[in-house]
Amino acid sequence: MGLKGHIRYVVSIMTRFFFVLILTLLLCAPARSDDMRVYTELAGNAVFKKGHKIGGGDVNLVRELMKRVGTDAEIEVVPWQRGYEAVLNESNVALFPTTLTKERESRFYWVGPLFRLKWVFWARKGHGAKINSLEDARRVGSIGTYYKDARERFLLSRGFTNLKSANNNIVNYRKLAEGRLDLVLSSNIGLQVSAELAGVSPDSFEQAFVVREVDLYLAISKSTKPAIVKIWKKAFQSMLDDGTFQRIYREWQPLEIPPVVPLPVQ
Repeated sequence: MGLKGHIRYVVSIMTRFFFVLILTLLLCAPARSDDMRVYTELAGNAVFKKGHKIGGGDVNLVRELMKRVGTDAEIEVVPWQRGYEAVLNESNVALFPTTLTKERESRFYWVGPLFRLKWVFWARKGHGAKINSLEDARRVGSIGTYYKDARERFLLSRGFTNLKSANNNIVNYRKLAEGRLDLVLSSNIGLQVSAELAGVSPDSFEQAFVVREVDLYLAISKSTKPAIVKIWKKAFQSMLDDGTFQRIYREWQPLEIPPVVPLPVQ
């Protein structure tokens, strides 16, 4: 081998060495929990906007969680569909509050539960119709639902054909007050805020039927590194262990028992 050949050989060996070294460093690099993008949507008492700031029970819980994780990222308010598509298809994305269902269980990592609520059919006060079951609801003229929300998917999976889907659930309350809908499927919390945003009185409505009780979580995209997910789960567990979770929860839901023991996945 001549001098030039020897030099080429040495360069080749060194190139391979540095490639392996860089690859090793990348694989062994510590997981960065501060790279997470955290999305939410406006959701009544759980997440609301006042001026340029957001607040609510879920927001306070997640902010404490993020503090313990060590991230100074901002919680971004986005439409539900945008947030859901991001957490479904991108890495290092978290979305709350997200209902844990059997359909979604394997699609994400789950931290929580953060919140427990009831799915409720709301009707105009004095509407007259008796809703004692899903079958009764199936026979009404129209039900307002939130586009691709877990509650809408639930009714669709049970063959409901009388749904009127909206991109903004606030619109449904206005339609219900005006008599353009017979029922709205929403939750047992946040009626006051939602009605005010819709420009109608919360006294215009009454609970017609409680459909089910569910837990809501912080969902983390499946392509996120497990080491990062572990950091978030550990931080949440520390909130349970020292009582911070229970304290924050009772500040916003004083009459409710904090969901320390999760409900079975439905």
